[in-house]
Amino acid sequence: MGRRSEYRRSKRINRILNIAIIIVTVLILFLGGNLAVNWFSSDQAAVDEQESSSGQSGDGQTIEEGDEEGSTAANDDGDSDNDASEEENNEDENSSEENDEEEQSEDEETEETEGDTVPTQQENPSPNDFTRGSQNWNEMESALYLATGLNESNSTLMWLGNGGSTTSARGVLLDNNTGTYYDVHLQWEDNVGWTVVSSSESATDPR
Repeated sequence: MGRRSEYRRSKRINRILNIAIIIVTVLILFLGGNLAVNWFSSDQAAVDEQESSSGQSGDGQTIEEGDEEGSTAANDDGDSDNDASEEENNEDENSSEENDEEEQSEDEETEETEGDTVPTQQENPSPNDFTRGSQNWNEMESALYLATGLNESNSTLMWLGNGGSTTSARGVLLDNNTGTYYDVHLQWEDNVGWTVVSSSESATDPR
């Protein structure tokens, strides 16, 4: 009886110990697994955070560089456009000034010749008489020279005739030095003489 009781007691103790060992082992595995999972999660989170920070920093820098390049390019384009506009404006102003000067010069020349009159010496004038060598012819020639600043020695009378009415005349002079043709229109004024109406230049014979 004593041995059997001891055997049962030892067997019960062994069972309790085995259960305790199993429980401790399960607890150890559970705690170790949690620790491993937490550690892995922490490391992964740190890596993700670092990559995220790096990515944001890189993107930000790239964006800033892009903005700077875009801004610089825009400024350069704006400056180029402004420079081009200023050059065009300067060219237009210079061209306009040149045209104004040319027009002013032509107007001055026209003003100098228009209205100039060769006083007539004819007692009984006949403005429609275009007989070469006549007094009327000579006075018309003098009016042509007056309008152009030329004379008989440096020019050639290409044509002289009716200007479209009985009191008008038209003459064409050639400047022998420059080859320029002068087209002159005259108007007769009674008791006054032949008056210059207009004088124009051309490189070809205007007839």
